[in-house]
Amino acid sequence: MKWFKKDKAAAGSAASKNQREKLNEAFDQELSSTIGKKRSFAMAEAHKRLRTNIMFSYADEGKCHVIGLTSAMAHEGKSTTSINLAYDLMKAGKKVILIDADMRLSRMAKVLEVNRAPGLSNVLVGKSSLQTVIQRVELLEGLKMITCGDIPPNPTELLASKRFAAVLDALKGVYEYVIIDLPPVTEVSDALIVSKLTDGILIVVRQDFVDKRLLDDTVHQLGLSEARIVGLVLTCAQRKSKYGKYKYSKNLSKSRGGYGGYGYYKSGPYGYYRGRSSGSDSYWQEATTYEQAAQEAAEAEAAAQNEQTTTGNPSEKSSAKDT
Repeated sequence: MKWFKKDKAAAGSAASKNQREKLNEAFDQELSSTIGKKRSFAMAEAHKRLRTNIMFSYADEGKCHVIGLTSAMAHEGKSTTSINLAYDLMKAGKKVILIDADMRLSRMAKVLEVNRAPGLSNVLVGKSSLQTVIQRVELLEGLKMITCGDIPPNPTELLASKRFAAVLDALKGVYEYVIIDLPPVTEVSDALIVSKLTDGILIVVRQDFVDKRLLDDTVHQLGLSEARIVGLVLTCAQRKSKYGKYKYSKNLSKSRGGYGGYGYYKSGPYGYYRGRSSGSDSYWQEATTYEQAAQEAAEAEAAAQNEQTTTGNPSEKSSAKDT
């Protein structure tokens, strides 16, 4: 029975890996269709309003402003908002650079079709110079960007280092806005550490998705870190106007760890998160791409387990027929 249990666990692990790959692929497709010129008119106008609010929040034209974006959970539209905010600021004539500071599970480089490494992590460990890791994103008309770089074993320590603060100081001397995309607050402490080095933090909140308790905890943790919360950005907002219906994303619900593994909050930082908001019988919205991917992966896992059960214990099969 030991070999049977081992093979069954291996089959389940393979199916789970296949599921994550499908979910990540669906997430990449969703993100790539909601950036820059690919956005709908309503979405582009919403991002431009965000840009205007940010510019009015910082009236000092002679100073560089460092703005971090985070969220309570994964899949709330944080990376989409970071990319589009930087792009729209650039289109307004501002000198902007986008930093991907998620050195754990980032997929931004793949979506934007730039090299992931060398990037931020390579600079922070002294393997690359700052000038060599700044890239132009051709998909976004030459927006300047620093990718996450090679995945390090200690991203929190790197972001808390004096070298990261020196990187920001160097960028402040060149750019008017530094936009930093950070991991979710309830998953890792990276955003809390970086928030002390920013001029403000934007919290991205997905409508009818994030658990209220996690959002409260996010605000509380940022407050303890003495971060300046400049506002909340509501994504997937269901709103009708003469310009049509506006929402950031369509297919990010009923996914199990679609971000790549940040998920089940109650079982640890790299499991699956799933839950329901208080007072709601349908916390998870209807999904299309992600739901199909999850269903296919679940069916594959069930089929693998059934095959292992049938192959592994033929006596049970024979007994069932006799009955």
